[in-house]
Amino acid sequence: MKADGLLGRNFLKGMAGDAINAILCGAGHNLWKILARLRALLYMLTGNAWEALQALCRHLEVLRLDREASGAL
Repeated sequence: MKADGLLGRNFLKGMAGDAINAILCGAGHNLWKILARLRALLYMLTGNAWEALQALCRHLEVLRLDREASGAL
């Protein structure tokens, strides 16, 4: 029973230990999935913010070049 389901080594004793181990493995797996989703969301948000910042910098550079070309410093 302790090796069923590829749960890994179980150091808990008895049937209650088997049940606790299975619950903790499931909770750990769910936590891992939640963290992976949060990581993907963070990358998406920071990537969009980075792209917006780059676009703003390009826009400001164009405005600066236009002002220099028109002679108004």
